[in-house]
Amino acid sequence: MFRHARRQKVPFEKVFLVFSGYTQTPLLFNIHMPKEGQETLTALTEKYGQPGEISWGESGARTLFWREDADVLMVTVSTDVFGEAQYHIMIYFGDNLEDLVRRKQEELRQRQEQLQQRGVKAF
Repeated sequence: MFRHARRQKVPFEKVFLVFSGYTQTPLLFNIHMPKEGQETLTALTEKYGQPGEISWGESGARTLFWREDADVLMVTVSTDVFGEAQYHIMIYFGDNLEDLVRRKQEELRQRQEQLQQRGVKAF
């Protein structure tokens, strides 16, 4: 997690990077941007084309998204308590997330087998 990223002269306020403890590959990135995020949104649209859109109803917030294979890039545009625009960028690395789920399921299966074997040996 990088707080106060603006001090480093990057256009982000906070950056959260989450990696797999098994493979050290990225699982998701969460980036908080100030009201100047519109420039980044414009650049993403120019680079990746028109996004899909999910509207949040009366709040006026919306989430724009792009997909590439199993990966998803999302930008949520909303306002803070002062009415200022805020931008949150999320990048989900789908294949890496699926790999993590498979590994966790396998661990759970192995643990259940071990517990079952211990129960059989006890009686």
